[in-house]
Amino acid sequence: MLALLAAILTAQAQTLVELSEGDTILSGCLEDPECGHFATLLLSETMMEVGLTLQRDPLASSALVNRGYGLVTEFAVDSVPVNRLKNDDGTRQTPVAVPLLPRLAVGYHVGSYTFDDPFPQVGVGAFLLPPIKVAGVSLASTGLDSSFAVPVYRHHIWVGADANYTFTQVRAQLIGTPDQLNNLGPFEEFVDPTAVDLVCELSQSCNDRYTVNAFAMRFGVAVDPVTPLTFYTRVGAAYVNHLLWIGWDETKWRQRGLQPQFQAGGGLRLADKLQLTAGTTLAWKRAEVSSDGVEIIGKVVGSVSYRWGQHRYWYSDARAVSQLQPEVLSEEDVPTAVTPPSKL
Repeated sequence: MLALLAAILTAQAQTLVELSEGDTILSGCLEDPECGHFATLLLSETMMEVGLTLQRDPLASSALVNRGYGLVTEFAVDSVPVNRLKNDDGTRQTPVAVPLLPRLAVGYHVGSYTFDDPFPQVGVGAFLLPPIKVAGVSLASTGLDSSFAVPVYRHHIWVGADANYTFTQVRAQLIGTPDQLNNLGPFEEFVDPTAVDLVCELSQSCNDRYTVNAFAMRFGVAVDPVTPLTFYTRVGAAYVNHLLWIGWDETKWRQRGLQPQFQAGGGLRLADKLQLTAGTTLAWKRAEVSSDGVEIIGKVVGSVSYRWGQHRYWYSDARAVSQLQPEVLSEEDVPTAVTPPSKL
């Protein structure tokens, strides 16, 4: 079974980027074996790595990561692939500054709300990054997720799954300026900066548009050793469909395929309703899409969430609280004044 799954993932794994529409200024480069390989490999690898950052990993809205009842809100961040960014000459940056991609999320859970008597929990959620523009980069992201978790050993061990869809679009000068492209290795003899500058002047912009559509499904296990603490691990794959529209020649480039993923992390609940969560996502990248033989890319994720609904509790805690509440007497229990008999 595992061998069959591995064969399916390998067969459907990420492909090299392909020109899907338009006539590119890089046609001469693509016809040259050395330059064509360099161009498609560099573009494919960059799109796959940036695409990992732009995907959403459900945290507080997932029943495997955050259990309770009712509404939960979350502020989450994803890092870029750690130590995987490139310099303009194609080499790796060392060290790498790790910018973070923020998102706002909301979820709703039904199911487990006590530690004494846990039972299956179901969660649904949505996230949003409203259109923002920072340093010439315009970005927007949204998506949905659903999940379930089933207790297999008291309230300590849970198994379950989650699925989510992510749509993200980035508008910026992603490919680089004409001068940068002209000085980039094998491109030098195939790119005419004057022609590219002319196209940019006519269009008033050389901004590119990068769109990520990703559907992911994962199966996982969560362990709660003590009530405020949880650890989770998830394994699955994301089907990614990346589309890059290059502004200076108005061409479209597409990359698609399955991306196997492994996720692990933990959460700490504070003051009953506040939870801090941190984790990592590792993704497999085919050797054909790697310029240096490294086939694993990873990012760091984190979130702060607040549960507006009922957090989980012990029956004993509930009884202790109820014993502190003043008793309310019914009308039958209220003593009535006895009217003395009147004297005749």
